[in-house]
Amino acid sequence: EIAKNSKVKEVVGVDIRDDAIDIANNLKKKELSELDANKLTFVVSAIEDLDYKSGYFDTVCAFEIFEHLVPDDFEKAILSMIRMMNKDGNFLIAIPNRYPDEFYINENRTRWNAPDHKNFFSVTSLEFILRKYFKNVRFFSINNQSYEKGVHLIAEATGIKS
Repeated sequence: EIAKNSKVKEVVGVDIRDDAIDIANNLKKKELSELDANKLTFVVSAIEDLDYKSGYFDTVCAFEIFEHLVPDDFEKAILSMIRMMNKDGNFLIAIPNRYPDEFYINENRTRWNAPDHKNFFSVTSLEFILRKYFKNVRFFSINNQSYEKGVHLIAEATGIKS
């Protein structure tokens, strides 16, 4: 969807799993015009191993990443992402909420306790982590529900701290 924006020149998607990249490449061919598809590149890599130059990206999105990382890799990954952002860039993150609304619990739709998740986040813990690296943190809600109770925590962080 990001590649469909006429102002966007390049989108790089990263996943450590080959099969996820294969799925993304197939979707790209089916869902996008040739013009938009040409903006999009998918890379198989750990985020901390990417070698884009410092400040290369205006926006870095970390969607459903940090809950999968062991603690030793967490800081390496976020520092790598921040290094690749320009100083006025946006960092967007979406992760499962450890404390979603009871509705999601009753409907068995919670996502935080998947067996491959190694980290668990609340609004407080995510904001605490992001404020270590960024001056500004803003949370977003989905479907007019308070952001604290959503099945995912979605936030934007700006103003990289030196």
